[in-house]
This record gives sequence, structure tokens and C-alpha cells, in this order.
Amino acid sequence: MKENILKEIQKQQDIYSSDNDRMIADYNKEKQTIGDYNGRQLLELLQNTDDESSEEVLIKLDTKGNKLIIANKGSNCQPFSSNGIKSLMLANLSPKKTKKFIGNKGLGFRSIVNWSNKITINSQNIDISFSREIAENFYDDICNKNKHKKIIKQENLPESIKPIAFLAAPTIKDNIQKDWKTIIEIEYKTNFLADIKNQIEHIQAEILLFVNHINQITITIDGCSNIIKSTKQNNKIYIDNTKWTIYEKTALLPEELWDRENEEENYELKIAICENFNIEENFLYSYFPTKIDIDFPFIIHGTFDLNSSRNDLNSSEKNKFILEKLVELIVYTAKAITKKEVSYKALEFLTHNNTNTTLDNLDFYKKIDEAIDVLAIFPCLDNAYRTKNEVVFINDSFATLIKKTNNESLFPNTLIPDSPSNIEEFKLKDSIEIDKWNELSKNINTLDDRVELIYIFNKLYYKYRLSEKGKLVCLIDNDN
Repeated sequence: MKENILKEIQKQQDIYSSDNDRMIADYNKEKQTIGDYNGRQLLELLQNTDDESSEEVLIKLDTKGNKLIIANKGSNCQPFSSNGIKSLMLANLSPKKTKKFIGNKGLGFRSIVNWSNKITINSQNIDISFSREIAENFYDDICNKNKHKKIIKQENLPESIKPIAFLAAPTIKDNIQKDWKTIIEIEYKTNFLADIKNQIEHIQAEILLFVNHINQITITIDGCSNIIKSTKQNNKIYIDNTKWTIYEKTALLPEELWDRENEEENYELKIAICENFNIEENFLYSYFPTKIDIDFPFIIHGTFDLNSSRNDLNSSEKNKFILEKLVELIVYTAKAITKKEVSYKALEFLTHNNTNTTLDNLDFYKKIDEAIDVLAIFPCLDNAYRTKNEVVFINDSFATLIKKTNNESLFPNTLIPDSPSNIEEFKLKDSIEIDKWNELSKNINTLDDRVELIYIFNKLYYKYRLSEKGKLVCLIDNDN
């Protein structure tokens, strides 16, 4: 590894010596990437550790020494490779050759540059260090050997600025490997301490729901530690004694949506449900939370087509397709958790009080409304789901009376009791056929139930139109 990195450093020097424009382009590209990822540096580092099959991660903040450490290990954990170092030195080069899922950009490590005075990667028994000082020394060597200072002045850059990327070329030295497979040590700038602390505070237990490998994160601030740990059992995940149930769908994208011809691309969707989930603040996840707020009683993860910051969705046909499949998964999930008895879960899962602009522009809520219009998600008294056009809704009191008197067979397509508060927004059919009403009346056997029947009709008579003319039977004696 050491020899390979030295070769890459020499190659970088040769490239920059012969192509000054390339050096400046890499410098500008790095600045842009730093800006894109600002605010989610720790999440990007966690993503990198998960990509390397890490099972355990340490985040350690030493405010006295101005150091932030991210370390990882695991039985199948991969060390930092020479190709990984090469990908840092060269803009837009990622060692991830196989793109199995959408959104693998491989640029997240660069996001920590703006925090750093120095970054040292300890892996495979060597230290690989990057800093502004190291980069500028590398720049000076190139200029002294190739007289490029004059060319740089023509770019209208101030003399004080040396336009070379922070990660352009590292220094390396031997350092025996310790307990962790890879240790990234950041000597951070003091003015970024508040930002670092804020990001640490926002690392929630829920991030362990969707990662592929990490099952423990230890966070240590000046000696005080907190451990977040997860245990997976089939589709159940236990985090800090809280049980989450995961419903998921993984499939191949349609060929016309692949980025490259003949290069298969998959998508993954997951829904995490917890009975005690606090939905005061809920964001769409793509492994880790984005800044897209959503109004649902569960957490959603998808391998969406994200923008460069990974905080928002691109306006793409790919995302429209995945969001359509997400609606299907929501409906499937709602029905799966109510297999024994139909309920309003599917309808409630699709109900939203607030909309997100990004999702709205991708027709997500339109797809939800279309699903409500055509899918069999309305729960009826015969313990079956029907479509919106097939059901009848009188009110909860009527449905309760039908169940209490065992008359479900007369009104099989009437909605079950305990309807959601917004049920009238769906404008469901609300008429009663007179012969069925009369049949119900004949089947009422107790005085209390008959009082309830008359009370219900008395409240509703002005609203409903009987489907045919005839006598309405309500008051009958025991001899009919």
C-alpha cells in the first residue's frame, strides 16, 4: 500500500506539472464539494464506514486537543486501500466500481476538509496525512521545478492563494495498527467545534435502522460515552430496547432508467414502524436522514436519486418511479400489519396533513391520491377491503349497531366503525336501500337496540335519500 501511494503522489506531481489547468480545476471542484456536503459531514463518514462493512464505529471528540476521531472495525471490515487514497487525491474518482444501488457517489469524505487543519488516516500500519500545509508544500515543489507561478498569475488569482486541493497529495509514515481497522483523526479548526457538537447531538438511534452493517456506535465527548446498539432478528430491529418492524422491497429498476447501458441498477425501499415512534420531526431517509420532512407515522428509507449534498431529491424519472413503488409498499405494509382483521391502517398510512414541496413536484401526493381512488383499502363490515367507489359510509354509530346486532351480511360494504376524522373528505356513497333498512329493523331484538336505530335515523333522515319509495319500518312489536 505504501509503495502504491508513493506512486500516486509522483503521478499527481507529473500531471499537475504538465497541466496547470487540471490542478486549478481540482482545487475548484474540491471547494464546491465541501460546500455541497456541509452540515452532514459525520453522516457521510458513517456512510463510508458502513460501505466498508464496519460493524462497530467510534466517534470521539477531544475538545482540549481539538481532535475528532472516527474509527471502525468488524469481522468483515475492509481497511482503507491505496485505491481509496487515490480516490481522495483525484476529484470525481470513487473506488466503488459496482453500482448496485442508486446514489453511490463516493464523495462524502471530502466534506470534512473545511473542518480540518489536518486529517490523518491510520490503516494497514501506516499514517496517511493531509493538510493545507502539506498541499501547499507540494504546490511549491511543483512551482519550483516547473516555474508555474507565472502561469498561475495569469489566472487572476491573488499571490497569497495557492490553488491546490487540500487532498491533492498526502505524506505517509509507518504506524503500527491498533485495535481499530481504520482510524480517521481530524485536527479541527476551533471555530467549527459548535458545528461538530451539533452534528454529534443529531446522531439519532434511528440511523441504525437502514445501514447494512453498523450495529453499534460509541460516541465519546471528553471522556463521557454513550453507546447506541442494535440487534436484528428477521424483519425486527431492537434499538435501546425499542422494537422496530421493517417492511421492505428491493427490485431492479426498469432498463430505461439505468444510468448506463447494460449496467443494472437496483432500488431499495424500507418502512420502519414503531408503536411509540415520536413523529414531531420525521425526515425521509436514504440510509441516513435527508432534509426532506415527511408527515407519516413511520420512517421511510429509499435509495433515491439524491442531489450532490444528499439532502434533497433530484427531479428525475427515477425518483418518480421509486415514489410510485413507495406508495405500493405503504399500502402493502398497512395491510400486512392488519392481517387478522381489517382496519383503517392503510388509509391512515396514506393520509397526510402537510405536503413537502420536493415530493409534491415529483407527483408523490398525486400518486397517493390516485392510490386512494383505485386501491381496495377501505375496510368493510364483512372483514374485506373494497375500493372507494364500492363502499358506503353512514356514520360510526350505524356501523357499530350493525356489528352489535350481527347484521354484517345486510351491509357488507359499509365501512367499519372508528373511522378517521377526515373520512368525509373522500365523499363516499351514503345512501341506504329501504328494503335493507327494513330488514335490519326486523332483525332488531332488544328495546335498547331499537332506540339506537331510531336515534340514528332521527339524526340522519334529513341527509339521506331512500333509494326507492315505500314504507319505512322502525316501530314494530315482538310479533313483527
